Amino acid sequence: MTAVHINRPSSTQFQVMVRLPGARKWQLIGKPTGDYATAIMRMARAFSAGHYKRGMVVVFADYYDPTPCCEMHQ
Repeated sequence: MTAVHINRPSSTQFQVMVRLPGARKWQLIGKPTGDYATAIMRMARAFSAGHYKRGMVVVFADYYDPTPCCEMHQ
C-alpha cells in the first residue's frame, strides 16, 4: 500500500490582502495566522464589511517565495 505525504514547514503563515476598486496597492488585514480557515474567514469578513474588489490569501514559509493560495473578486 502506498501513502501520499504532504509536508508543510512548521513556520507556515497565511496573510490576507485586499484591494479597493481602482487601487494599485494591497492592504493587509490582521496579523499572519497559522490556520488557513482563519485566513479565509478574515478575507470573507473584510469583503462583507468593506467595498473591496479583490482579496487574496498568501502563504509565507521558511525559504520559499510568498505564494497566493486563494483569491476572491467581485
